Amino acid sequence: MLNIPLYRDARGVTITKMRLEHLHRIELKEPELSYERDMPHLRRYLYENADLNASWTAMKTGKPLLCFGIRPAWKNVGEAWLLPGKDIGDYAISVVRYSRKFFTELLQNGEYARIHITVRADNDTALKFAKVLGFEVEGIMRNFGPDGVSCYMMARISEHGISQGTQAASTGPDRGRSTTTR
Repeated sequence: MLNIPLYRDARGVTITKMRLEHLHRIELKEPELSYERDMPHLRRYLYENADLNASWTAMKTGKPLLCFGIRPAWKNVGEAWLLPGKDIGDYAISVVRYSRKFFTELLQNGEYARIHITVRADNDTALKFAKVLGFEVEGIMRNFGPDGVSCYMMARISEHGISQGTQAASTGPDRGRSTTTR
């Protein structure tokens, strides 16, 4: 199968559709290695649960630097996932720029109304990366991780209108209507 790049920068970083072999070939460092120890089939799980039309790999000379994408939760809602390789720091600016672009396009084209991600509260690098990708902290989930670590719930929301459920929650059953007590 050909790996036709969707993007190529001046330094030779390419972004292509993610494939299972990319997940197997990516070289991890801590804390991602600890995630894999906690969940030995992490790479297979990511592949089997990812939206393969919304999952990509950043590569340099055929070597995976980062695999990332969306795992559908339900209609118009997806959970972002990222598996950074040990060499991602050398190419972070290129990768961040185009990763953010892909998430933005998914929200703008109506495919997703919400994309959320969980980020370990003890991983400052991942928190900064998620913020640069446009995710905002919504709250903290205590004792959420497999090792009991707390995690931030972060999200990006589409700007293409408000769903009926969100509108009802924000206005409430009696808000916006005139009520008179006699």
